[in-house]
Amino acid sequence: MRIASVRNKLNLNQTDFANILGLTTPGAVSHWEKGLRKPDIDTLLRIAEKGDVRFDWLIFGKESNNSDELVNKAYYEKEKEHQFKRTKRVLHKAGLQTFRIVSDLSAGKPLEFFEDHNLGSDDIVLPYPHKNCLVLQVNGDSMTDKICNGDLVLVDLTIIPKDGDIVAVRLINGEQLIKRQKQFEGLVVLYSENEEYQPIMIKKSEIAEMRKVVKVIKDL
Repeated sequence: MRIASVRNKLNLNQTDFANILGLTTPGAVSHWEKGLRKPDIDTLLRIAEKGDVRFDWLIFGKESNNSDELVNKAYYEKEKEHQFKRTKRVLHKAGLQTFRIVSDLSAGKPLEFFEDHNLGSDDIVLPYPHKNCLVLQVNGDSMTDKICNGDLVLVDLTIIPKDGDIVAVRLINGEQLIKRQKQFEGLVVLYSENEEYQPIMIKKSEIAEMRKVVKVIKDL
């Protein structure tokens, strides 16, 4: 950035430059000029105003035809960040958490699991004490009427399931299921709520991860 050029143009030392920008820590200017840190958007706009230079030149070292657009975008991104932080604080005080819907979960025949698959960019807000969870969408009818096709389930990654719990299971081969589970010596039996589906018996060594479903979300 060209912060030092603006300061020298104004014939100010770093302390005086920090003062006209309303900074309480003069050392910040030194960090900017050495490339150790970057000023925020509001400060960059003040620097451009005080130095009578264009915002795009200050950022990129050259002028463009869309300087106003860059400024507007910078303000928009800053406000969006502030709004997100304010929203998270409000939700936390209310005992709510935001979760991202990250994957399909098969309640029927096994479905290959893609960790990077994302069903949508919107977050879902739920009452829960912590964020170490996944929200997955169910595909299939093997758990009907307890969990129906298209329902969302909240899976707590910190809870080791007990016999009788409904679980999200990811196998070593990449397939995943949602079932009710019961464990025997070296084996896990996965039961469906729908009687049309037969129990599935697998070895514990075939399971990559198995965590408890703690909430079912319907009718969003």
